[in-house]
Amino acid sequence: MQRLIQLVILAAGFAPTLAAQADEADVWEVSGALGALTGLGSHPSVSASLANAQSTAVYPFFEASYTPLGDRAYQRSAGQVTNRSSLYEFTGGVHFNAVVRPNFAPYLAVGAGVLYASSDVVTSNGRGTARMSDADGVFHIGAGLRYYLSRRWGVRPELKFCFSDRTFARATIGFFYRFP
Repeated sequence: MQRLIQLVILAAGFAPTLAAQADEADVWEVSGALGALTGLGSHPSVSASLANAQSTAVYPFFEASYTPLGDRAYQRSAGQVTNRSSLYEFTGGVHFNAVVRPNFAPYLAVGAGVLYASSDVVTSNGRGTARMSDADGVFHIGAGLRYYLSRRWGVRPELKFCFSDRTFARATIGFFYRFP
């Protein structure tokens, strides 16, 4: 892991000299990210997204994320004991880019979608578990940046605030790849 961090830092040092293309339109972008969710306790999170640069400023996207909540349920009833709980988020939205330099593009994000929560809850007699699930709408706003390490590859940190029955935040950092 330390080698990977050193490689990213070294590549970032050369990035200003590379021919990054933050201003290309009609380009697809696929990304994967790791992060943390807070507001429902602190939990690791993983996400993947697909975006299409309609112009230099507008990137419609679709994103899916998974967060294991452990023994904390997204929706909890009084006296309920949860063994295992997971939160899935499926959203679509738009990134509004501001290309500052060819290799540096901060953005604002807005979107909406569906949260799906599932939990294994101890039954009232205590002898087993029952699977419970719930789906809710979600609205989110956030900000991030695309930092290009090369013409096609880059790093994308992001902070997103999600509003549903419960409010929470997700901070992620990941890599993206652009292709025609």
